[in-house]
Amino acid sequence: MTYERSYDPRGYRALDDRWLAYIGVTNPVEAAEICRAYDESCAVIDYDSNAAIAQGCVETARFTSNRWVNAHNAAGIGIYDDGTPDTIWGPLPYGDATTGIQGQCDLLTDYYGDGSEPFGTLAPLGFGGMVLHYDELCDMDGVWAADENYSEAIVSVMNEAMPEGDEPVVTAQDVIAQGMTQVGHPRSDGFDSVNGDHPWAYWCLSYVDSCVRQCGLDVPIYPNAVTAGDSRQLTGGEAPPGAAVFLDQNFYWPDGHAALSIGGGWCLSTLTDGTGVGQMFLPPETVGYMGWAMYDGVSPVDVPDPGPPSWYEQPGNPNEGVGIGGGMLRYYNTIAQSLDPMVVLGYALANEEQALVDGTQRTIQRWERGVTIWQPENEFPWDVVMALTTSVIGPLDGAGQRSGSGHAAAPLPPEDPSPAASSRS
Repeated sequence: MTYERSYDPRGYRALDDRWLAYIGVTNPVEAAEICRAYDESCAVIDYDSNAAIAQGCVETARFTSNRWVNAHNAAGIGIYDDGTPDTIWGPLPYGDATTGIQGQCDLLTDYYGDGSEPFGTLAPLGFGGMVLHYDELCDMDGVWAADENYSEAIVSVMNEAMPEGDEPVVTAQDVIAQGMTQVGHPRSDGFDSVNGDHPWAYWCLSYVDSCVRQCGLDVPIYPNAVTAGDSRQLTGGEAPPGAAVFLDQNFYWPDGHAALSIGGGWCLSTLTDGTGVGQMFLPPETVGYMGWAMYDGVSPVDVPDPGPPSWYEQPGNPNEGVGIGGGMLRYYNTIAQSLDPMVVLGYALANEEQALVDGTQRTIQRWERGVTIWQPENEFPWDVVMALTTSVIGPLDGAGQRSGSGHAAAPLPPEDPSPAASSRS
């Protein structure tokens, strides 16, 4: 169906399978948790989970905004203007997806239900407590901080994620959705219709082919990833979501490697450590990168313009105007998955700058507790590291000085890449 602003979202409707791939394009790390939380929470509040997740997409720029990353606020709750400090939805320091989504669903019971707020997220924080008796999405237009086109934005996302058509079309989202069903599965079971049940390790091409075959398309059989890549007209540069990425013997000897792009250099592929299918960072700079191709019959996904690079200014930083962006921000947020970045890094002392690190020009950023260095020739996660205490860092005129970071990083990867092959196939 085609959704309109007059759509009545009341009554539980299961989350469409296409949302997993749609969210996975912009937030592959949390996509599965986001989809699960919406479906389970909307079953509790008796609401269409497709309308709820579309509202979340509108509020969070498809789960990439600072409000989401730093607080997991899925619905703009408690925000009256851009300068309003955010409430953390879940455990400190950044909350969690499930709590943020439950907060949104508690609010939806105020709008469309009896105001019961079954998850109990709003009242303790001084929000909620309304019964508005809405019955159409357009009822939310102009209410609180929502603009007059709020419902139009929501149904636009629903129609984009779940397009209606007379003939079935296999999209990049469909292929990614199939690929995600195998994440964490050590064996293929019945997913590989050509080769049957086997460990996923060392079967990278069969995995990518199977993601397409499971969508009902025919895929030629090739003996290895290099041969499959050579048989196609490959395109250089970063692979779009849903494309197959091919790497030659310089990446993995002797058969090369194949992976399924989910965007931003990230891919799904088989791992040789026994865990099955997982995420790998394979940008065009990766050693052995041959290029990418869309399989015949797969329609590319229209990826929205992500806008300017992400930029985060630490609250309370006495160094005004200093922010964190790009790979440095990714490193900062990675630390936040298990530790408080203030403990590891402290405040950023200055924005990124160019400097000589052990005689090589690098992009660095200085912190209270050390220096981070960008090494673009190295693959993730070695592209951003903390400076070693033995590193000599100085201005570009060559007058070096010891880093004085006092924080030893993990050692740089060995020159021989073979020890790292346990995570490749």
